[in-house]
Amino acid sequence: MVGNEADNTFSTPTLEWQCADRYAVEKYLGFCKGAIRYNPALPSPQGSSLSLDRAVIGQVTAQDDAAATMFFYHVTGMGYEAWEHSSPASGDDECMRSVWRLSCLTYFPKSQVGSGTRYHRPCAGLCEGYLEACAVECCDDSAGYVDEADPDAPECSGRSGGAALRAPAGLLLALLLGRVAAAAAAVLCAACLQGCEVEVPQHEVANWRKKDNYLRQYEYIPPGHDASSAVLNSCADETVDASLQCSGHGYCKTWNPMARDTTALSFCTCSRDWAGPECAIQRKSQTKVFLLSLFGGMLGLDYFYLGLPLIGLAKLLTLGGCGFWWLVDIVRTGAGPVYSQKHRVAADLPHSVFLLVTLTLFVLLGLAWSAASCVGARSGKRRAAARAGPEGRAEVCAERDLAIGAAVDFKGYGTTLAAAHGRGRAAAGLATGRAASGHQQFAAAAGGARTW
Repeated sequence: MVGNEADNTFSTPTLEWQCADRYAVEKYLGFCKGAIRYNPALPSPQGSSLSLDRAVIGQVTAQDDAAATMFFYHVTGMGYEAWEHSSPASGDDECMRSVWRLSCLTYFPKSQVGSGTRYHRPCAGLCEGYLEACAVECCDDSAGYVDEADPDAPECSGRSGGAALRAPAGLLLALLLGRVAAAAAAVLCAACLQGCEVEVPQHEVANWRKKDNYLRQYEYIPPGHDASSAVLNSCADETVDASLQCSGHGYCKTWNPMARDTTALSFCTCSRDWAGPECAIQRKSQTKVFLLSLFGGMLGLDYFYLGLPLIGLAKLLTLGGCGFWWLVDIVRTGAGPVYSQKHRVAADLPHSVFLLVTLTLFVLLGLAWSAASCVGARSGKRRAAARAGPEGRAEVCAERDLAIGAAVDFKGYGTTLAAAHGRGRAAAGLATGRAASGHQQFAAAAGGARTW
């Protein structure tokens, strides 16, 4: 989570914090403007010869840039396109807003009255809101946040005042009754097991700490240096040549488009086929996933290519959802770049090609369905006539001759319609007479086995 990466640095005893006025700080906020609703604490300037006002401006700008950097890398680590959420405060995506709040509260902790204060970690309610809004799994270890509902817990940043986190009395009563029922069931099961020992696995290191840190994955190591010289953002290193920034697959762009300072915070904007904060991850191809969906979608090959094997297996077992899932994915993968397991695919499929292929496919499917329906209808009539015997075949012949007579004798609309209809009826009567006189011939010919 966001607070973990910064917590180890901010809670060191060598870093001192001092109280700052909320309204004095808010004037210089950019990315975090609107997120701080208390008097924040700022790192104390060490050995600075600047005036107090300029020192505050510098500290606020540095903390604001650090919060924006953490937001950019965290959103990218989640697989989203960070440049599409450059203004999370005004956006309607609650997940991005929760990450924005956590980032800002991490770098602008709540302060206490006095000249010196310690670092206050964000409150647990903000972390819980992030887990719910972004639909991520909670780790099995404390994320470094403080439970504000605990009266013995230390002060935390972003305390909601309790109103937003308190559940209604009915919900609390339902939860209490549910826990009582669960406890009773556990006691009953324990009484029935009678000596059965269940060993619960334990581990000292949390599972989330065993995984690779995305800050390590996205770090930038200058050419000719080792890992000790790694930085998070190559655009922030003035010593790096522009051709080497963004791994040579993009360029640096100012994060805040309203900033006029040439030293304003910048991040990499990658070319079409590359992703990641340093443009070092090659995207998968939209053309490939579209072709796999078109020709191998019934087998789930498109999802296997995207790195989603479970969904691909489900599509394989259902044969593309009996064809419906297959058609939906053809349109979905061709209409625009879709997300793979980590990043969005490269938009290398021309939209005109997608339209041409899709329209041709649906026209062919429509013709095939029409032909199959016509053949099925005719076959059904033939089987029905065969089951009806000579009389059924004679009736079908009469209907056919009636239709043919009406089509041949019809010469126009109006007054000729009745005549044409009369001639058609006469032809129908003649055909009926022929059919009636030929019943014996039909019965004698191969025992009526021939089906027309």
